[in-house]
Amino acid sequence: MAEAIGPKKRDREGSIQRLLDAGVNVFSTYGYDASTTRLIAQESGINESLISRYFDGKAGLLVEIIRGYVEKEAEHGICVGHAPADTLEGEILSFFQYKFDHYQKTKSFLKVMLSRAIIDPDVALEMQKRFNKGGSPWLLERLQVFRSQGKIRANVNLDRTCFTITHTCFSMGFLGHTVMGLDKEFITAALADFARDFSTGIS
Repeated sequence: MAEAIGPKKRDREGSIQRLLDAGVNVFSTYGYDASTTRLIAQESGINESLISRYFDGKAGLLVEIIRGYVEKEAEHGICVGHAPADTLEGEILSFFQYKFDHYQKTKSFLKVMLSRAIIDPDVALEMQKRFNKGGSPWLLERLQVFRSQGKIRANVNLDRTCFTITHTCFSMGFLGHTVMGLDKEFITAALADFARDFSTGIS
């Protein structure tokens, strides 16, 4: 029998979630430095003092948001992922398109995370945890299927291959397009070239 959750615990959990949601909106809109706990409190409708109580201030709130973002990304990736393809080149291209579109939807908050990761070791640690997982879990599963079909050489390290594909997409699709402003058509063509040449190399 499930243990009943008291009203105080529900209120606390609800307040925490509202502060997390407000933090995402405020950080994405104003950037980290211009965001204040007062703005976040106003956005959430929660007393400002609870930000210190629950998160030990603005920096702790951001770290907790990033932790939740990473967990949600992993869960979302395992359950959904990109549309599967019949060829290895098509699989990589499908993954690139899925991630490219996702980066555009989350670009404001990703900019906040990256800028803070450079100067804040706690934020950097949360980012590092994500990168240390190697890459997309559902892409790794697809690569394993291709190898079982004889389409990827047996001596290819699939964990490192997944890492390379995932972070090439991030480097070009997010840093190249969103941060540096490179033309989308150029990025798309470059990713298509990579998918063709990389898939040939590991086949």
